[in-house]
Amino acid sequence: MYDEDYHTINILRMSILFYYPGRLYGGPDTGGTRRYKELMLSIAKKHHVTFYSHDYIEDVPKDIGIWKRIEIPHSGVFKKVPMGISVFFANLILFWHLSKTQWDAVVLADVPSATPFCLLNTKHIKLIIWQDLIACSNLRMRKEKGALYKNLYKLMLNVSERICLAKAEQIVVQCKYDLEQLVARHTGMRDNINKKSRILINNINSTWAITNLKSTKANDIYSKKSYCHIGFVGRFEKLKGYDILLKVVASLLNEGRSVFLSLIGDGEDLVNAKETYKKYENIKFYGRMNNPYEVITNCDLIVVPSRMDSCPNVISEALLAEIPVIASNVGGIPELLPIKDALFEPVEVDLYNKVKKLLDIAELDKLRNAENQYSQSLRFDWDAQMERIFNIK
Repeated sequence: MYDEDYHTINILRMSILFYYPGRLYGGPDTGGTRRYKELMLSIAKKHHVTFYSHDYIEDVPKDIGIWKRIEIPHSGVFKKVPMGISVFFANLILFWHLSKTQWDAVVLADVPSATPFCLLNTKHIKLIIWQDLIACSNLRMRKEKGALYKNLYKLMLNVSERICLAKAEQIVVQCKYDLEQLVARHTGMRDNINKKSRILINNINSTWAITNLKSTKANDIYSKKSYCHIGFVGRFEKLKGYDILLKVVASLLNEGRSVFLSLIGDGEDLVNAKETYKKYENIKFYGRMNNPYEVITNCDLIVVPSRMDSCPNVISEALLAEIPVIASNVGGIPELLPIKDALFEPVEVDLYNKVKKLLDIAELDKLRNAENQYSQSLRFDWDAQMERIFNIK
């Protein structure tokens, strides 16, 4: 009887493929990568998971199932085309084999990951859209020279996105804004996109956020501070608007205001930012941190000055820690943080006025109370909701 029961349980377990075109466990730890890892580990507890990535074996958890390494091209012509396309041609035989394997679900995060599988008409693709790919790429490519190259690159992205939307069995986006942008770019697919898409906003009680918050120790350095401690968490690239915040805080310090700015994260612009603002003792760069809560739990205010963003996890992390947070009124942010007093336009003058107003403790407490009340609606089991949408039971 035991053997029969065991055999029945095994038959019911689904075969799920995950794939990430980079180092999921050894690379930059973003909100998107954390959620993808959390979802994979949750599904691996109930089903057979196979995972391909460019990680090293010592970094990959043993409890995710089967892991295999894939090579990622980093030189020559491969650097000039979108990652999804370059990885596809560099590993064509492997992707062909994977596309012909019978999977119950192929769970992929964003268009670059999904492109190889969609080009080979892989069945049962579950596509998660983390960002407005085209808008973010346009901002990131501002430094690139050559209009022809930029136009060709954007065309390849647009075609890749269209193919992925057509081939995906189901699609999950983080916000209504991202869905509207997809439909606007591919109007001929409007009905098909809307039919297969679901919106699932980020929760605040993610496993990693709760774990990091609980493990955070109080820091006595901040216990007797006489200034407003402002925090920033994100990559140092223009897309995240770190430069707007630095200019605002520098202006406040030049006026003699009692403020202190802590910045957490790395990126291509970090070295230049540190050099530009090295004369300010009240501006500190921490670089990349495994647990940002070690700093942000000591902050009075978190600022998210992104020029474009869908559903930044730092907002959720601040709400979980009951730290007031303000963010730019772009992308999907107003959906995640629908509080008028918490939003500003991503320009220097608007952020300056917002921060200056919140230097008043009464105003800061008013914002905290409003956000604490709202944040209760963002406590739910995100993994379970995602599995339900994708019919992974």
